[in-house]
Amino acid sequence: MLERIPLTWLRRPRNKVTALVAALSIPGVALSADAKATFTTFNPGGVYGTDAAGINDAGTITGDYGYSALNAHGFVRSAGGTITTFDPPGSTSTLPMSINDAGVIAGLYYGGSTGTGFVRAADGTFTAFGVPNSWTYPRAINRKGAITGFYEDNSGVQAFLRSPGGKITKIIPDGSGETATYTINSSSVVTGFYVDGNGMSHGFTANAKGSITTIDVPQALGTEGFGINDAGDVTGDYYDGNFLSHGFVRTASGQITTFDVPQCTGAKPLRINNLGLITGTCADSKNRTVGFVRHANGNISTFRAPEARFTEVEDMNDKGQITGKFEDRKEPIEGFVRIP
Repeated sequence: MLERIPLTWLRRPRNKVTALVAALSIPGVALSADAKATFTTFNPGGVYGTDAAGINDAGTITGDYGYSALNAHGFVRSAGGTITTFDPPGSTSTLPMSINDAGVIAGLYYGGSTGTGFVRAADGTFTAFGVPNSWTYPRAINRKGAITGFYEDNSGVQAFLRSPGGKITKIIPDGSGETATYTINSSSVVTGFYVDGNGMSHGFTANAKGSITTIDVPQALGTEGFGINDAGDVTGDYYDGNFLSHGFVRTASGQITTFDVPQCTGAKPLRINNLGLITGTCADSKNRTVGFVRHANGNISTFRAPEARFTEVEDMNDKGQITGKFEDRKEPIEGFVRIP
C-alpha cells in the first residue's frame, strides 16, 4: 500500500490488468469455469482494504490490511480462519509478501525514512535486514528460508538473494540496467526480469552460485519472468507488437510454450506450482480483471470472486489453492482463498 520505487516494480504482478479488451477465440484451448471451486473471503478489519499476498501448502496466508495507504499492518491467517495481526518493531507500515511451509514470513516495513526487509519466524520474532544504503523489498521466501527480492539505491533497482544464514548476494545480469526478482524455488533458483540499456525487458533465472540464464520469447518486445517451480519451469508474460501481454511457460531445458486465455486479453501469469498449474490474471470481455488457472495439459479456466468487480491473484500453493484480493460493490477490498 506504500511504496517509494515505482509501483510497477514493487508490485508489478499485483497491478490491475489494463488492456484493450476483445473476445478471443483460440482453437485447441479449452475454456471452462470450475464449478467445484469454493471461495472464502476475509478482512482483518482495515477500512482501507486487505491484500492477501502469499499462501503456503498448509493453506496459511499472509498479507496486509490498512486503515489508510500510509498505515498498513501485517496479518497471518490459518487455514481454519484464525487471523493474527503483527508489525515489526518501529514499523509505520508493514507489507508481508511471502510465507513458507514452516510459517516463516518475509516482507518489508517502513519506519522513519527508509524501507527495510524483515523475516518473521513462526513464533512471532522478527529479524530485520537490508542491503546497506538502500531501500530493501523482499518478495519471496523458500522452504529453506532463502529470500529473493530487490533493492533501490542511488544506482537504481537491483535484485538480491539472501541465504538462510543471512548472506546477501546482488544479482546483476550482464547488460542490465535495473533488475527485479519475484519468486524462488526450493533449490534457491530465482526468476524475474531485467531492463537493458534500450529499455527492453528480459526474463531470467539465477542460481545461488551466480549462474544466470536469460529468457526471451522469440520476436517479443519484452519478456518478464514471475513464477518458478522446483523443476525449474518458469512462467511469465511477454509483449507483442501492439504492447499487449501474453503468457508463456519455459521448461528447465529451455522449451518455450506461449498461450493466451480465451475471452481475455492482457494475460499475466504469476505462479507455477509443482503440478504444473499456472495462475495469474487477465482482463475479460467486460473489462473486469479476473483470475485464471492453466493446467499442465493446456486447458484453461477463469474465475472471479463472488460478486467481484475485479479479482487479483497473488499466490498459489502446491495444492492449487489460490489467494489474492477482490472488490465487489461493498468496501473495502477483501482477501480471498480459492480452494479447487
